[in-house]
Amino acid sequence: MSNLKREIVVALGQNHKIKDGKLSIDAFEWFLPIIKNHSALEEHFSRLEPTEKLDPAMKKEAFASLNPEWLWR
Repeated sequence: MSNLKREIVVALGQNHKIKDGKLSIDAFEWFLPIIKNHSALEEHFSRLEPTEKLDPAMKKEAFASLNPEWLWR
């Protein structure tokens, strides 16, 4: 396991176990409200995602007003 992965796992909880290729972790107490309310949080934040994708020409036009110099790089 890489150091970054190990740091992430350690930050999430304790009693780390791997059984049949699956990792289980006892989450820290501060993390439990997030786990319990995941569905509501996901629903709340999913509304912030765009419903359709802009084609590249529309993106270019939208950002052109911000800094015209960007268009030529």
